[in-house]
Amino acid sequence: MINQTLIIIALLLIHGNLFGQTFTRITTGVVANDSSTVGNAWGDYDNDGYLDLFANGSSFLYNNNGDGTFTKIATGLLVTDGGGIGITWGDYDNDGYLDLFTASPSSGTAGAKLFHNSGDGTFTKIIFADTSDFQGSSWGDYDNDGDLDLFVSSGANKFPEGVNNFLYRNEGNGNFAKITTGDIVSDGGTSAGGFWADYDNDGDLDLFVANGNTEQTNFLYENNGDGSFTRVTTGDVVNDKAGSFGGSWGDFNNDGYLDLFVANLESNFLYRNNGDGTFMKITTGDIVNDLIATVGSAWADFDNDGDIDLFVGGRTTPGKYPQAPESYLLRNDHGKFINVTNEMAPDIKNAGMITDACWSDINGDNKKDLIIVGEWMPITIYVQTSKGLVDHTEKYGLSNETGWWYSIDSGDFDNDGDEDFIVGNLGLNNKYHPSKEKPLHIFSYDFDKNGSLDIVLSKEYKGNLVPVRGKECSTDQMSFISEKFPMFTDFASSTLEEIYGLENLKEALHYTVTNFASVYIENLGNGSFEIKKLPPEAQLSPINDMVVWDFNKDGNLDIVIGGNMIHTEVETTAYDAGKGLYLKGNGDGTFSTSSKIEVSGIFIPKDVKKLSFINVFQEKRPAILVANNNSTVHLLLWRQQL
Repeated sequence: MINQTLIIIALLLIHGNLFGQTFTRITTGVVANDSSTVGNAWGDYDNDGYLDLFANGSSFLYNNNGDGTFTKIATGLLVTDGGGIGITWGDYDNDGYLDLFTASPSSGTAGAKLFHNSGDGTFTKIIFADTSDFQGSSWGDYDNDGDLDLFVSSGANKFPEGVNNFLYRNEGNGNFAKITTGDIVSDGGTSAGGFWADYDNDGDLDLFVANGNTEQTNFLYENNGDGSFTRVTTGDVVNDKAGSFGGSWGDFNNDGYLDLFVANLESNFLYRNNGDGTFMKITTGDIVNDLIATVGSAWADFDNDGDIDLFVGGRTTPGKYPQAPESYLLRNDHGKFINVTNEMAPDIKNAGMITDACWSDINGDNKKDLIIVGEWMPITIYVQTSKGLVDHTEKYGLSNETGWWYSIDSGDFDNDGDEDFIVGNLGLNNKYHPSKEKPLHIFSYDFDKNGSLDIVLSKEYKGNLVPVRGKECSTDQMSFISEKFPMFTDFASSTLEEIYGLENLKEALHYTVTNFASVYIENLGNGSFEIKKLPPEAQLSPINDMVVWDFNKDGNLDIVIGGNMIHTEVETTAYDAGKGLYLKGNGDGTFSTSSKIEVSGIFIPKDVKKLSFINVFQEKRPAILVANNNSTVHLLLWRQQL
């Protein structure tokens, strides 16, 4: 399978410390400091029970030491002659050791190579005579003889002429026979990858081929069971085109037949397998429509019918900030997603600029309620009733808690049997300092009458609203200001009403923010909440995401947070003071922490946008993937043995 994602994984080890176990980022390890990779593949090539890593581009082989560290292998054919893009591990000779195939869009001996694993940590190179614009490779036993065969995709950079793909049949004696006839090797594609699956349930592997140019359709080949393939020429799967680079088979509707998701440069595709060799393109269901700039979403079986439904939160409407885009509640009806927003949750349709959401039974009635957060809006609660999801934000005392909320997660942090919440905000390290007495305002209106919306930020000063932005920045946006106020002192001594006009301000879209603190919300269990600020160390920068888990196994939920916001508007410095933080839960709704790296161990100082909890290694050790905007991915690894 092709893997062209540019990724560097930095491993972080955790050692005992103030809280028993903490995070320590390894910055001197080989995996954390090497770069220039264009593809990677995991495989336990030495059969020690730990996944090793081959990173292509510069041909790096890292042997997993089994303790969270890696040893970079500096000698041998894989690191001196293994360069390529399409890389895949597979035991082609059934000797119990994984072998490696690499393919590269180059001529000569750099094109396609197979490295046979000798079982002692060394490899023998087998050169494939063919050269082409190789892009991806995929192992699959298409003839059911017990040996892995090999498909190599080619031509993603060769539009419009395209080039043929390659199929090699494993003869079982260490040799491969090149298939030279049939559509599968003569269709002249711009292929980025091939994906094997038995989509017709006839006992043999079929093949979907993704073509990377937006002007070419994809390929689907049905295995005839006699070593040959028939190219499928009818249906949406083979007639749609959108620049495809990935494919994923999975039975999303639980009917026993594999469905197909295709990842594209343009809109993605979802095809439902009809079970008769044909597919139905999902076009009328809301889940495949291009929803406006959506970011926040949360899965839950809100109707308790045994399948997972979906809330999709609208993030922004391009060119119309801060207008609320549409959000959606999609009900899963046996694999088909139906938009039931108007019927069951009309209040959420234009709830705000949603950044995150979670489902939680906040009132103990065994029904999932929806909590959403976003910019210029309160922490908003929709309780599930007989009439659908109904806005109970004011009832729970949260309607005045408006902020630039970026993240939310739930958990019973005080061990009283109900779910509480952690909500990430801009933090207190900023120039605005809004409060309920003196909120920060935003007005959106076409003040200069040029056909586009203008944004005006405002605060209270001596009983009047005044602009936050200065004359120069405001004039760059609306040139009439320079004509109306030629002197800086004139602008500085004017109120918002005097600058923009009372009637214009009345017609403008107007929101306020009263709180920029990131908070812990305690569920008091009586239909009310108590809001408490997180510790000062958690207020240094925006909290864009968090992971909730009992890391030290003391029975209390802990939190790891990450954030920052590097790209800000001209007159605002970057929010880059955050280095990540480990909040050790005390079991009563309070947290112990420290911003010192040698104490907390956390150091994720980049533009962190997403944290994801995973388990790694055979012992299922907890770890956190850290997604950094415009940078590498990091991996935080909990060192304590479980």
